[in-house]
Amino acid sequence: MHPSIKIRIAPTAILICVAACGGAQLPSAPIANVSQSITSGPMPTLPTESGTGALVPWGGSDSSRWRPEAILANASSEALNQAWSLPKVRDAIVAVPVRMHDSSFSEFGDGQDNAAPSFEWWSGTHPPVVATLVHFNDGTPSKVLFRFSSMLPVSGSFEVSYKINGRSSTVALISKKNARGDWTAEWIVPSELGWSSLLSEQMALVHPAGWSDWFPLWFRIPVRPIADLKATVPTSQQTFSDGKDIVDHEGVSLQTSASTTQSPFSRLFARTFSAAYNQTPYNPADIHARYPSNGNTTVTGVGQGWTWVASAPAAPFKIMYTCFQRRQAGAEASATDGGVASGGGWHSIGDPAETILNDLETGPIVVGSSMSNPYLVSQLDSGGFAYNLTDVVVIRWLQPGEAFITRRGGSIDDGFGNTLPQTNYHWYFFHQAREVCTEEWVHPTVPDDAYDFGANSEVTFQVNASTVWGENVYVVGDVSELGGWGTSRAVRLTATNYPTWSGSISMAQGEIANFKFVKIDTNGTVTWERGANRRLVVPAATTSLFTGSWQVR
Repeated sequence: MHPSIKIRIAPTAILICVAACGGAQLPSAPIANVSQSITSGPMPTLPTESGTGALVPWGGSDSSRWRPEAILANASSEALNQAWSLPKVRDAIVAVPVRMHDSSFSEFGDGQDNAAPSFEWWSGTHPPVVATLVHFNDGTPSKVLFRFSSMLPVSGSFEVSYKINGRSSTVALISKKNARGDWTAEWIVPSELGWSSLLSEQMALVHPAGWSDWFPLWFRIPVRPIADLKATVPTSQQTFSDGKDIVDHEGVSLQTSASTTQSPFSRLFARTFSAAYNQTPYNPADIHARYPSNGNTTVTGVGQGWTWVASAPAAPFKIMYTCFQRRQAGAEASATDGGVASGGGWHSIGDPAETILNDLETGPIVVGSSMSNPYLVSQLDSGGFAYNLTDVVVIRWLQPGEAFITRRGGSIDDGFGNTLPQTNYHWYFFHQAREVCTEEWVHPTVPDDAYDFGANSEVTFQVNASTVWGENVYVVGDVSELGGWGTSRAVRLTATNYPTWSGSISMAQGEIANFKFVKIDTNGTVTWERGANRRLVVPAATTSLFTGSWQVR
């Protein structure tokens, strides 16, 4: 983190994974009607900078106080409103270049670390670039709507660049100014980019013509129909021990049992839960909305939550009902460290995966996704990343019946011999005038690249290594199963047939790990093998074997 930069963290988002936090409290205001009246085409209209009444800007009307959370929420809301006001829209996904900052602060002790987006060397109340990918349901080609800030020192000429199978293509954009003075442009998306899939990791770059630096863009936001995702869950894990389903075990969904007078929130509070769940919900005052930085703790969102948790053995894995407080516009504007949005804070995923299921509400919910270092400086044809914005936030409406999957990240070699994290984050914020509820799954295994639920493999590490008396051989790597590069948490191997050392652990099929072998003696002295990091992709098999020899150069 740059000490001189004021980290304005991205807003309105929340996850779950909540620990016991005192007694549950009901909101003081009455629960609003279930229906949603203000819409942009088929979607609800979100608050924006020019909004009034129920749609006042995220973070308040004083844009000079906005933190990055409010900047992101207002810019993405404006982009979603614009896209969904077009005729025959099937989907819209917003991408904003940012820089994600992680912390070591796990607010609920669950392995999810609170995080914060920053606009780094850029200052202003609008992001430098906002790109919206729009798909249509009538055969009209998909297109990207660009908005470039009027604060950019440019004349209005812009370029998009992308690579397919190593072949680079550059496209000039035709731009014009809007009423606010920002530059806008449209680009018909080549089908070869594969952006019709929400799982696509195809990158693109954009910049003002003549610049050597670039803004990164991608539109990956891992969303699947809940029914499709559930079909990939092993049969033995599709039900609780009582035989009831892992999707809405308690039967409170409005999608299956509609009501004009009851919300999922009121149904949950009125319910006597099965023994699998805590009867009184955990009730934190905030959810991942505190970010420690430079000795201070920054507020990154407002609003409390309520969570009911079921865990093994009653549940096949950790499953939660979580409800989030309705929008608190006054608290957004008066937040101590600057204007934020109603919701929680960004946070990284340390569990194998967390999935948000929109299986209770009849309306959509805004969700956000990001991954650090999706594109590398070594992959650029010129320059670096403009304003040090190395990452991309992707925001979309999560429709009823959809699941938003965030799996644990990994790491990557930057092309210069350094290892960079590729941490996955998620976020969501709430404009609703009543409490909103979702379900969450905490996966026991890492989903594969198709974002199937995931299965495990018994991985055996085997290495030939000579040792002296008192030394043992271990394997350590960048995933939690291998200690997260912490030698005190490394996996000890056994010399069953010296000098061959071996040991087995359970890892998720499809999981990627960078690792090395180390020797540790009785005094705790660590000797690392030389050479580059080893890399393992766990195969789709119940058992697998990695063999090698101690690297001496």
